Amino acid sequence: MPEQKSIKIATLNLLNFAAPPYRFYSEFEGYTHSQWQSKTLFISELLAHMSPTVVAFQEVFSVKELEEICKEQGLPYFSAVSAVKHEALKPDVLYSPVVAIASKYPIESLNCLLPNKDLLDYFGHQTPFGFNRTPIKCKINLPDVGFVSFYVVHLKSQRLITDGNLFEQINAEPKLRHYYEQSFALLRNSQDRSLEASIIMHDVMTNNQNMPVVVLGDFNHNLEHASLLPFNIANDHSFKDVPSESGLIDSYILSQQAMAGKQKPATHFYRGKGNVLDYILLSKHFDPVHDNCVINELNYATFDGHLTTQRDGEDIRYSDHAAIMIDLSV
Repeated sequence: MPEQKSIKIATLNLLNFAAPPYRFYSEFEGYTHSQWQSKTLFISELLAHMSPTVVAFQEVFSVKELEEICKEQGLPYFSAVSAVKHEALKPDVLYSPVVAIASKYPIESLNCLLPNKDLLDYFGHQTPFGFNRTPIKCKINLPDVGFVSFYVVHLKSQRLITDGNLFEQINAEPKLRHYYEQSFALLRNSQDRSLEASIIMHDVMTNNQNMPVVVLGDFNHNLEHASLLPFNIANDHSFKDVPSESGLIDSYILSQQAMAGKQKPATHFYRGKGNVLDYILLSKHFDPVHDNCVINELNYATFDGHLTTQRDGEDIRYSDHAAIMIDLSV
């Protein structure tokens, strides 16, 4: 019997990866020299431990520094497709981080994912559209699998951005006005995330010509949330007439760990509660029930040793997300 080969695909939100002397979002947020040493060592050791074939990153401010770490860990091919932005009056303050991808094999057909204009018209989106973090779209030729289309995503966050002036017009006591302000902001976040998910899924379904697809990254909500419905049709039992090969599948569902009845670990904690925000979604080509499946077995792992449910606030020396990885036997 021929020896099985392993392909490992991972994703990690780095949490504000901004090398000193740069700051992130504000002049008061940044790393000391000691904190940055801890941060880069954490990432290097985690990559060495996981040994991924392909890995996606989110919250990248310092692209060159991350590329150097990846190359040191045997990932010579690296790319980020959009540019980090600077504050106009404070050039050492960075905002709008980007996503990135690193690989042991050449990254081909690399592009920013652009929205389909007809789809935007369908949703009645009148203003110019821009992703909160522009996704990467590329192809990688993986051994014994062939070309795989990758989408690296970081969808709209759950952080609420409000407009106090808009809600001053509401004739209500301050507590009630605050409630409306928060609820409207929550709805806007969900709308933005849903539109991003729809654009990505439309591209997945129309531009891959039966090529295996992997969509991975920080989705900023659990997959069952209404804003992520475009990704979830294949997993949603309420769509009874949808063929099983439609859409994308949460890789955990296909894993040996799920088949053994193990509970999926959280990838992020907020106020002591665990949530799954990070996903690796797969096309039917990775599902063993299909004749054209390109793998023999899938194992799923969560790397969360740096997380604790008791931590009060973020520790920028590490990450506030777990890394997740699938190990494909081919």
